[in-house]
Amino acid sequence: MSKSFLDSHNNIVNQALRGVVRLSPHLALDTKDKIVYRKSLLEPPSAPKVLLLSGGGAGHEPAHCGYIGMGMLDVAVSGNVFASPSASQVLKALRAFPSSQGILIIAKNYTGDVLSFGLAAEKAKAEGLKCKLLMVGDDVSISRQSGIKVGRRGLAGIVLVHKIAGAAATSGEDLESVYKVASSVASNLATTAVSLDRCHVPGRKPDSKETAIGSRELEYGVGIHNEPGVLRAPLQSLPITICQLLKSLLDMEDTTRAFVDFRRGDDVALLINNLGGLSVLELHVILDEAVTQMGSVYGIHPKRIFLGTYVSSVNGSGFSLTLLKLEMGMLPLLDAATNAQSWTPNIRPDHNAQISLAELRPKTNKAELANLWVDPEMFIKVLTEISRGIAEDEPAITYFDTIAGDGDCGETLLAGSKVMEEGVCNGSIDTEDLISGLSTISRLVEGSMGGTSGAIYSIYLNALIYNLDSLVRSSWASQTRLETRKILIAASSRALSKLYNYTRARVGDRTMMDVLIPFIESVVSEPESLGKAVDAAEAGANSTKRMKASFGRATYVDESVFLKGSNAYMSNGDDGGIPDAGALGLLSIFKSILRAIEP
Repeated sequence: MSKSFLDSHNNIVNQALRGVVRLSPHLALDTKDKIVYRKSLLEPPSAPKVLLLSGGGAGHEPAHCGYIGMGMLDVAVSGNVFASPSASQVLKALRAFPSSQGILIIAKNYTGDVLSFGLAAEKAKAEGLKCKLLMVGDDVSISRQSGIKVGRRGLAGIVLVHKIAGAAATSGEDLESVYKVASSVASNLATTAVSLDRCHVPGRKPDSKETAIGSRELEYGVGIHNEPGVLRAPLQSLPITICQLLKSLLDMEDTTRAFVDFRRGDDVALLINNLGGLSVLELHVILDEAVTQMGSVYGIHPKRIFLGTYVSSVNGSGFSLTLLKLEMGMLPLLDAATNAQSWTPNIRPDHNAQISLAELRPKTNKAELANLWVDPEMFIKVLTEISRGIAEDEPAITYFDTIAGDGDCGETLLAGSKVMEEGVCNGSIDTEDLISGLSTISRLVEGSMGGTSGAIYSIYLNALIYNLDSLVRSSWASQTRLETRKILIAASSRALSKLYNYTRARVGDRTMMDVLIPFIESVVSEPESLGKAVDAAEAGANSTKRMKASFGRATYVDESVFLKGSNAYMSNGDDGGIPDAGALGLLSIFKSILRAIEP
């Protein structure tokens, strides 16, 4: 359904989080960075315990804020709709609650979450905070070979990790033990999903006829971000649909998808998850059919059954089935008490309770950065040209991302360029000092750009700032008296090397790296020829048109989508193909820089 009571996705996430806090008086909210946490964490603990932190993009409610409470999560960080929270948001939450027993970070295995939560975890460790990161992937619809680089997607099974790990932490287990329990749960999870239609994100246009699921069709293997499934098939009876789903979960002869070794008589927990748009009536019929077939066909009778909306896809017209193979010790933890709002059905909210709004403040001081003078007129010209270029290219970037992604790449870039433009206008960006100016831009970008691209830009900018600072302070720079341009090129190359620590994407994987890598390599080899570097970047972007995706949500899109013909955004003589939207966005920035410097 494309109609909504919400006419825009602007500010709805914060409003929704305030609703969560109103319903649970034991919770509080940092509205600036969308962090929900247990109020009691602000008080000295009577018995310190391992804290659990999770999060991800909005649109999956009640995940993850609905699972905050004694016995489950302690903190959850939210991004915008279908966009990962930034690393700075996650790091802020980690800094605010530096538990002496440590923090276990649990997130779904999606590229944006891996980057954001991974960067935050690494920064926290560097600051001396005790934490471990667990990425949960439970999807079995993608074969081992197809997901060899990115792994299994994180779906509804993560909620069972929250529950069991939360109970283990509450019982007094140490960080290593809680991590071990959580890892065991994650490795024994299998989830698959099916949907009748795409979900509708408020404020966005409905899917085109090209991508919409037909009235007599369904899709198996759908994700939770509106990405296409792995198989579109005719709509048949519910028993046939359940049969297909259970086969992907329990058929041990299919070695490409048998991630968990289920056998007759195994103790399992079954979680039936509403993607957001199904009725309670439908869910109970689905439950009955699934339990019946599990027993009669596979000889498996669930020890525990969970039914409801656990990890939604806004109003997605579908559901997922999750099976957890219950290893020794899991069941008592699964049954342990919790007051998390969305786990127990008998919560009685106090509507008269005063809502708690308090921005968290980091408990560490920032180090002073070195200074690197730059021509302010040129700096302003470059930033202004970048904003103008992105504004012009955003419709094309969004168009291509809608076909092969989730459609937010152009909007994300535009959001970043707008706050950067505002920073130039209001003077918050120091245009006389390159390091200081980039530091402000990095902070603005982290706060305004979510998702995978936002995380990539933020990691690269932070690494660039660090290396600029290091080079300026080093004796090498002072002795050789290198000009700003050469220092910038050297720092850019080192920043690229640092970025390799957070993504395995390289040239040929259909990502923005197909543009970034050739640009950096060219400018390093020929420092005086920015034009050649931009040409190399453009060739890299063009090469993605017929390239198979290895990373991100495009990984789950049928390869034929990338071979589609021409459209309004392709020039005459174009041989077709769909370029990577992230690559186009970065190319737009590089072209803008060239126009500003060499008009």
